[in-house]
Amino acid sequence: MATVKPDICSNFSGNPGDIVQWQNIPTTGCKISLGTTTWPFNPGPPINLPTTSTITIKTGLPTATTYNFNAECCLNEVIKTVRVG
Repeated sequence: MATVKPDICSNFSGNPGDIVQWQNIPTTGCKISLGTTTWPFNPGPPINLPTTSTITIKTGLPTATTYNFNAECCLNEVIKTVRVG
């Protein structure tokens, strides 16, 4: 398992089981909610940031696949993606 540290308003890549530590979370927090694809994280949805729980990319997801989610604090583009595998 690796740790990925994406900006909260950026798309990113990771592998099943990787820990996700979002960066640049607004002081007011950010809600990560279900997009239009399979939910790619444990726990949730939703995930309310900042959070003290560990967030990981789900295991058992098909790899070489892009999943989307909503980062509700990103004003210019709410839908973000994670490329798994």
